[in-house]
Amino acid sequence: IFDLDNTLLAGDSDRAWGQYIVEKNLVSDDFLIESEKFYSNYYDGDLDIDKFLAFCLKPLMKNKLSRLLELREGFIENKIKPIMLSKANEIVALKKI
Repeated sequence: IFDLDNTLLAGDSDRAWGQYIVEKNLVSDDFLIESEKFYSNYYDGDLDIDKFLAFCLKPLMKNKLSRLLELREGFIENKIKPIMLSKANEIVALKKI
């Protein structure tokens, strides 16, 4: 297991997810502001993981599984695939060996 961000992806998947759920009106723009506070806490070594998880999971808990699966599919197509590094598939294939 390894980190996707800036390894297989040219960017941060968590930030991309936040942007995506704002675009889909699951959360308000305030979500991104609050999210950046958690990033700052993380980089400062002061992240409260329980608060962070509660924050991340809250918008998901309001949706049915079928809606979450649709969101995941759209997120992968619209946010993840466009930032996949050209060597991403090669790296993943090597890790399967």
